[in-house]
Amino acid sequence: MLPAVCFLIFYERSRANAILDFQLFNNWTFTSSIIAALVSFITMYSPKVLIPFFYQKILGFTPQKAGFLMMAFPTAMAVTASFSGWLSDKIGYVLLTTSGLVLNGLALVALANISLQTPITLIIIYIAMMGASLFQSPNNSCVMGSVPKNKLGAATGISQLIKNLGMVIGITFSVVIFSSRMAGMSVAYNQAFVKSMGFVYYLAAVLSFAGAAISSRRGK
Repeated sequence: MLPAVCFLIFYERSRANAILDFQLFNNWTFTSSIIAALVSFITMYSPKVLIPFFYQKILGFTPQKAGFLMMAFPTAMAVTASFSGWLSDKIGYVLLTTSGLVLNGLALVALANISLQTPITLIIIYIAMMGASLFQSPNNSCVMGSVPKNKLGAATGISQLIKNLGMVIGITFSVVIFSSRMAGMSVAYNQAFVKSMGFVYYLAAVLSFAGAAISSRRGK
């Protein structure tokens, strides 16, 4: 994968009409917004691959019930996205995007500390906190507002690339770390699962807080 990425960068830099306009990254506001978006998608999607298995294998829920409970994430995102973009026009994007990543990190810390005795209502609240879209709409607005009008197409393409890349990295990150932790534990399966899942969420929380620090500096 890395050789392919290096080749793509070299190829695009040598093109007169490149699809990926790397000159956009000379703008720190754009670059920091893209980095923050990558962090956001990595940390948002890292738990999504593990929670359904926790519901079914550990708590014994049916696939239908597990799927229904997973609706907490997109529902919270749909509700908050409807006003977060408007709010960013009123108070600015830095506060919303930074607080969104902090909230995401706090939700991950909370998920890292769940146990077999944690009420399902609390778990749903934690997942909804991650879905609260205080970050996405303001960040997208910042990305589009930081580039010239003739570069909006290129900025959109880079944003979508980062979105997909973040999702893939987040899922891969979770599975690799979780599997390696599970393999090295000699405790009961349920305990090993919860501890390994918690370790993944702690790492994701650290990454989310780092993204918040980058987001807070985007205009400086």
